[in-house]
Amino acid sequence: MIIDAERDRHLRTLNEIPALLSSREKKVKFHGAVFSPGEETLGALRKAAKLLPVEFTVYGSAPDVAEIESLLGDTCYEFIQTKDSVRELSQYLSVERSVRDKPVHFVLRGDFLSLDDTYRAISLTGSAGDVTGATSIGAFSGKTASESTPKSATTEKPFLSHVAVLEAASQARVLVVSDGFVNPRPDIKTRLAIIKNALRVCKTIGISYPRVALLAAVEQVYAGMPVTVESEEIAKMSAAGEITGAHVDGPLSFDVALVEQVAKDKGAIGEVAGRADLLVGSSIEVANGIYMAQTMLARANAASVVVGGKAPLALPFPSDCIDNIFFSMCLACLISTNGVASTA
Repeated sequence: MIIDAERDRHLRTLNEIPALLSSREKKVKFHGAVFSPGEETLGALRKAAKLLPVEFTVYGSAPDVAEIESLLGDTCYEFIQTKDSVRELSQYLSVERSVRDKPVHFVLRGDFLSLDDTYRAISLTGSAGDVTGATSIGAFSGKTASESTPKSATTEKPFLSHVAVLEAASQARVLVVSDGFVNPRPDIKTRLAIIKNALRVCKTIGISYPRVALLAAVEQVYAGMPVTVESEEIAKMSAAGEITGAHVDGPLSFDVALVEQVAKDKGAIGEVAGRADLLVGSSIEVANGIYMAQTMLARANAASVVVGGKAPLALPFPSDCIDNIFFSMCLACLISTNGVASTA
């Protein structure tokens, strides 16, 4: 595992991951299941085939074959026709799967599998209000939890959450953000599960004892702002030793979490203020907005994954460039080698 003795010596850039995968994991031949790829995703697959020990099984409809062949060329891949990419994707995330007796190390959502279809696949994987703290994905589809979950589902469903790793220009190291895709309005129980998943990713990229900031608009506690009350409760749980392996503090505003001088000016003290490694949003809009602002406005390198299933899901957003799709695959491969794909 990529963990240094010094806490702050973790990945500086996402470009370090391909080298790690190619040099330190030479014995691993990564196998990815790719769903409904378009031109951007196929470009990322070509790049991965040149730089990583990887092969792909590509799922799509019959009309996709000619385009896939023309864009992938002699890349190491196999095409499988499917009529239900959503069901296939949900099975890869929820149960152990293999293709032609090859284990699947990661899954990649392509350009032509819509966000709505991706939410449907995730809703088939994680049940609402289960024992791990999952929340309803039905909010996106208009369905109730029971309608979104297969009848055969049990309460022992995996908890899925989104984790992004950003190469922010203002930071001398990568920054982790969660949850910008899966859990829209996390309560305390759900945010604890989000933190648990994100901490495992942090440790995978070398952050051995992460500093976790629970984001809010302000760093004070106000009864009229419930997220500040909940953040304080989680921080107290961390201080009492109920959350291990990390410093967790909140509520913290975005600037207080990341800028030491601002933290000092505002009188914020503690291990996290001004030095956060992991930002946990109060809602899906917060984490998603950070990701979009960094990738679209600042053109930051980024990797986006959904973790907690049996295989990590590389989840680039429609606005992501080929490089960020590639980095998402790289992070998913790294997660799979360190055994943090599943937290069920």
